[in-house]
Amino acid sequence: MPHLLTFQPRLVEHLGDLAHILRDEDHYMDLEAEKWLKACVDVCPDLQTAFVNRAEFYARTGRWDQAIQNYESAWQIQSSSSKAGLQFASFLRKRGKSGAAIEILNELARRSPNSYQVYLELGNTHAAKAEWQQAINAYETAIRLEPGAVEAYFGLAKTYEVSGKGETSLELL
Repeated sequence: MPHLLTFQPRLVEHLGDLAHILRDEDHYMDLEAEKWLKACVDVCPDLQTAFVNRAEFYARTGRWDQAIQNYESAWQIQSSSSKAGLQFASFLRKRGKSGAAIEILNELARRSPNSYQVYLELGNTHAAKAEWQQAINAYETAIRLEPGAVEAYFGLAKTYEVSGKGETSLELL
């Protein structure tokens, strides 16, 4: 049935969702889900979503190297895409590769200077590396861009607290 995917990029997105559902419902369905995700990439090799779906699947199943390869493929297709870049950077940060995540986030910030999500993730990543001042700067930029971003206030308060500026942290909360 994968031949039905031809000329159907939107369908590829839904099949990626289906593959995740299969994975969540029954661990024995991993192989079937993986086949569908491979078909999505084979039929639409220029569709970033196909690679992101496959990367998320590999991440959920603990296949980190394959997840990184697919995130990198998605990033290469459209490096200006904030969504894929943020997902890739977050994945790298959680895997202890904060330096690589910061490179991606700096590039996203250069291309999308008004995206508070980029600065929020940049703050999270600098905080993960104990780079307190850079984290504070990033969180403050996220707040300036989106004053209602609760996550940015929380990240900023937490960073102030762990960096020894607890009184400033209390003022924020």
